[in-house]
Amino acid sequence: MSTHEMSLLIASVSMGFIWAFIVMQKPSSEAGTYIVHHNKKSLTLIAWWKNLPFMQAIRKRAELTAMRKDCLTNLPAFLDILNLGLSAGMSFDTSLNLYCSKFNTNLALCLRRSLLSWQIGEQSRSEALRLLARELDLAPFSRFVTAVDEALRFGSPLAHTLSAQAELIREEQRSTLEEQVEKVPIKMLIPLGTLIVPAMLLAILGPLLSAASGIF
Repeated sequence: MSTHEMSLLIASVSMGFIWAFIVMQKPSSEAGTYIVHHNKKSLTLIAWWKNLPFMQAIRKRAELTAMRKDCLTNLPAFLDILNLGLSAGMSFDTSLNLYCSKFNTNLALCLRRSLLSWQIGEQSRSEALRLLARELDLAPFSRFVTAVDEALRFGSPLAHTLSAQAELIREEQRSTLEEQVEKVPIKMLIPLGTLIVPAMLLAILGPLLSAASGIF
């Protein structure tokens, strides 16, 4: 999550705390009426907030990031299946079609679209794969496209290259996962300081302030 998105999250949670504190200041008989009265306004505000251009941009960017992450996760298995097909004597297109027909991942959907584009003659194989590489913006997939282009152009064996690439991607994913695990304790300080601690203070001081305001 970027710094801008984290700031939006903290601002939204802070607004929720303020709204909850205001409700707590109401007498119990008025609090329920206040909540019901403002329920529709809150839903309208949430809908308006979600439809803001920058919120839609954040949502689209998050969906694209999730799609790329899923493609990167499934890339080693795709390379293994493609390697098995080529080792069994299948052509590149047949091996690719085998993967696309047996799997329903984001990577399979993207490859199926590219495969169809060069089968109907809309683009050449190299153009379709390069366009998909730019769309996914994944370095491992770009290396795969380069290897395929060179192998099919010069007639060099592709199976060994795909096996090496699959192993390299798994090593990179393993290293990335280890780095993420090491960063977890540091990242936990942010929600601990901005969300958990204020919530605890509100839970402790809220009733006291409410009782004090009733006395005075």
